[in-house]
Amino acid sequence: MRYFLLKRVKRCAFVIVFRVILVFLASPAQAADGVGEIDTVERVGLENGLVRIEFDRMSGELISLKNLDTDDEYLKETGGHGNPFRAYIDTTELPSALTHPWPELNPPVEGALGGKLIDGRNCILNTFSFERDNEATVLNLEMEHLEPRLLFKLKVKMPVHEPLVEMALTVVNSGMKSHKVMSAVPYLTGLGLGENRETNLGVRLREFGQSRSPAWSLHRHI
Repeated sequence: MRYFLLKRVKRCAFVIVFRVILVFLASPAQAADGVGEIDTVERVGLENGLVRIEFDRMSGELISLKNLDTDDEYLKETGGHGNPFRAYIDTTELPSALTHPWPELNPPVEGALGGKLIDGRNCILNTFSFERDNEATVLNLEMEHLEPRLLFKLKVKMPVHEPLVEMALTVVNSGMKSHKVMSAVPYLTGLGLGENRETNLGVRLREFGQSRSPAWSLHRHI
């Protein structure tokens, strides 16, 4: 999780763009001929025979992240914090990662830091669209938060023959008031590999160091 501290921005001001890449190392032989577009009553997303990513049709929240090579749904629990980002609005406190000289082994989950929290589930998905070329397909999501009024424009890119997803987020102040905005990117909760938590734990490297968790048994070359 990485924090981006932003200056106070006025109405309609451009705020931030970030990119994060999620990699799923799998067998290239199982890649599909192209990237499929998912558009149902409940969800939208992308899949290419190696990986599938899906978002809630109402809010834009990340609800599925699946490795199709291992048939393992990584997002074991939905409806949690973040997924795929968390925004801190008008904070008055600094996160512990910026105040502690050395990272804690088990740092507490931070609250609103004196301000307001925005997760994907707190938004409304206004629009979505697909862009396709020979190399990749892009899913564009525009998510809106009503109070304070902010737009979260998420661009999700999936290559045709690679087991990865690239996401870029643009945050725009669409209201009349200025705000201080800080984002935690990516902010993923509910992740797990396989069914056995003793051998398939997620890695949490908050700043740096080692996870000290058991080796994954369902790894497929990760």
